[in-house]
Amino acid sequence: MLERIWQDHRVFLGDAPKRDIVAVFYSTKDKFTGTHELTSNIAGIYDGKVRMPIPDRPNWETIRRIMSHEAAHAFLFDIGGPDIPLWLNEGLAELLAQGPDRPTPSLDYALGKNEPLVKIRELTDTLKNLKNNTSAALAYDESFSIANFIHGRFGVFGIRRFLRAFKEGKSEEDAIRTQLFMTPDILQQSWKAKLK
Repeated sequence: MLERIWQDHRVFLGDAPKRDIVAVFYSTKDKFTGTHELTSNIAGIYDGKVRMPIPDRPNWETIRRIMSHEAAHAFLFDIGGPDIPLWLNEGLAELLAQGPDRPTPSLDYALGKNEPLVKIRELTDTLKNLKNNTSAALAYDESFSIANFIHGRFGVFGIRRFLRAFKEGKSEEDAIRTQLFMTPDILQQSWKAKLK
């Protein structure tokens, strides 16, 4: 499973980490969340190592998806450096783990109710300060949807260029301007127009 994830991510991103990705598996969810003082809704983390619980009767597709998401963070960190905006990091991890057809129920609900969406400029702070499962689900849905929009518009080569801009030290705004050829506000407007 891990080898397949590695190959899939390497093909999509055009590169791979120069070092091994270490995975640590916990025998129970309690050991996993207790060890890292995490909330119970966290299914895995990447903190330099992929960490996740494996239950007694695992759903292997769920395990693959979580492992793929967390391994994507290792790839993204290595390829784009530590300054990739969190929304892009999480959005691309979701895209790599679940593909472009991943459902976005929280985003769909917010759009259906005409609720305001988080602006791209504020999405990283929102992801860092999640207060509840509803805001977490919406922030992840938005992050995925924006990353998927960028992928749809610029392809894998555009994603790769975008990531390299962060590795080269460009700010979020500069990377969007130089690699996506628009301002963050225009990116937000273009993405929202595509949702309708």
